[in-house]
Amino acid sequence: RCFALLPDGHQHLLAGRAHAAGASLRSALAMGEPLARDADLLANLGIAAFHLGEDDAAERSYGRLLQWARERGAVATMVSALARLPFAQVGAGRWDAARAAAEEALQLARGVGQTPLTAFPLAWLALLAALRGDPVAEDALLELEQVVAGQRLGVLVGPVADIAAWTRMVIRAEAHDTEAALRQARRITHPIFRRLAA
Repeated sequence: RCFALLPDGHQHLLAGRAHAAGASLRSALAMGEPLARDADLLANLGIAAFHLGEDDAAERSYGRLLQWARERGAVATMVSALARLPFAQVGAGRWDAARAAAEEALQLARGVGQTPLTAFPLAWLALLAALRGDPVAEDALLELEQVVAGQRLGVLVGPVADIAAWTRMVIRAEAHDTEAALRQARRITHPIFRRLAA
């Protein structure tokens, strides 16, 4: 039943029916979270929690997915879980935890030679540096741009572009260039990233 509610909620989201989507996703989260032992279910509960703005539930889902992956030595799933934990951690102000997750994801992706999997953690690290006013944010963006230019990112294209725009928005705002910051803000397309950036 939980697995049926998740795509139902996403179909409502795609059709612009936010209230119906929220009802389905909330039910799925309430039903599935206490029982989830399956990697696919944990990942999808995390996505549902992101759409609902339930940062703690998202962090729990991806934390449990990370534990599941560590126990099985599933490196790609570890990278995926680590790269998604910052969704919840950045919005909740847990920047050190977000940076640690992104750094570990980056190290693992590089260690197994999966350059496309470095894009998400690089994007988070650039954003976190920008939020702290650290000038290394620009260097991280350059490295990210090189990865994006040379790799196929699949479903990560949109999220990575949104985090990069968010990072540029923060950098421009720090430089008191409000117009440029707003231009970057308008480039953020996904509702989750718009909420987090706001």
